[in-house]
Amino acid sequence: MHLKRQEAPNNWPIARKGTAYVVVPRQAPGESIPLLVIIRDILHLAKTRKEVEMSLRSGKIKVNGKATRDDRFCARLFDIIDIGDKRYAVGLSKNGKFRVEETHKARKLTKILMITGKKTLKNNKTQLHFNDGRGIISKDKYKTKDFVLFDLENSKIIKNIPLKKGQKIIVVKGKHSGEDGKLDSVENDKAIILINSSKINIPLAHISLIEDE
Repeated sequence: MHLKRQEAPNNWPIARKGTAYVVVPRQAPGESIPLLVIIRDILHLAKTRKEVEMSLRSGKIKVNGKATRDDRFCARLFDIIDIGDKRYAVGLSKNGKFRVEETHKARKLTKILMITGKKTLKNNKTQLHFNDGRGIISKDKYKTKDFVLFDLENSKIIKNIPLKKGQKIIVVKGKHSGEDGKLDSVENDKAIILINSSKINIPLAHISLIEDE
């Protein structure tokens, strides 16, 4: 399956001219980016799709610690990608486009997630849903819109992170996507963020905390 290059999501940092088509992502277009695009078009570690497929078959390419052989498999914001002996992190540029940058190999396989929904199950267990599409079952109590530090390798919550004034924030959706600042306060479902000396109201669902590496 293919997607016309000019119809690719605006947050993919690829040239709009070139090959007529790019790969169709397996998950959430606009909120993720396929490994083929990352390896070939962003990192320029391969020239062709065939070269990318060969690299994937080697088992040396991992997303969040898990090997994948699917070039349509997508990485989401703040995911960690291992390619050979190098480690990369998926982030956002100031103009709201995905960026993939090399990070230190010792960087932990964690990221900050928001709980977007939950469902009570039997035996005092709760199914939690997160803003990157994943879900887990937990015995611990959490609230919707809680931010948590998540262990990507073991699929578990490390700790809850309460929102407080002065925390580093990045906007991940909307017209301010990619901009960062500091949290001033929270009012209902809005965060008031100080960005370039201006206070801006952003829906909580459109922000993330910036993790200290």
